[in-house]
Amino acid sequence: NRGIKTVIGPFGGGNFKESTCESCGECVVRCPVGSLFVKEYRKPTREVQSVCSYCGVGCQISVGVQGQQIVNIDGVYGNSPNNGQLCVKGRFGNKFVNHPERVTKPLVRQYLLNGKDKPTTKDELGEWVEVDWEQAIGIAAEKLSTLKREYGSDSIGVLASAKCTNEENYLFQKFARQILGTHNVDHCARL
Repeated sequence: NRGIKTVIGPFGGGNFKESTCESCGECVVRCPVGSLFVKEYRKPTREVQSVCSYCGVGCQISVGVQGQQIVNIDGVYGNSPNNGQLCVKGRFGNKFVNHPERVTKPLVRQYLLNGKDKPTTKDELGEWVEVDWEQAIGIAAEKLSTLKREYGSDSIGVLASAKCTNEENYLFQKFARQILGTHNVDHCARL
């Protein structure tokens, strides 16, 4: 199906509805005539090389930036492990970066700052209060130490993240097992 016989369609032919298409955008990148394009495309003023934040695979990406906003993401050709290819999350899942509701500073409940015990009802929890990192880590360390002392290490469970690298998740489980003393470690992908 080359030349004048070229057709645009999913891998293996047929129609998109019956295909295994995941809307990853590879067809947009590969389209030889430009008939397919990203709906909300904006031309970046600069590009930054980075690593995709969606999973621990480590796909190499080129982030198109306009001002302080991410406007598009492309794969980097010739680099492992993805050689320019991206999944739908890696290519299009970047709205969270500049979302106005994104939490960018540590928040703790007011009762924790007052040194009180956890209230029994949700209404009594109080407002979220912005604190610095040192204070937030101090509160977390104090609460984990109290749990470990009063109820034992097995009362603590930790959840790792698929958005971390494998190395970061390794350090996370090592912290859980060696510092917290718990083997209750889980991960959304069960790596």
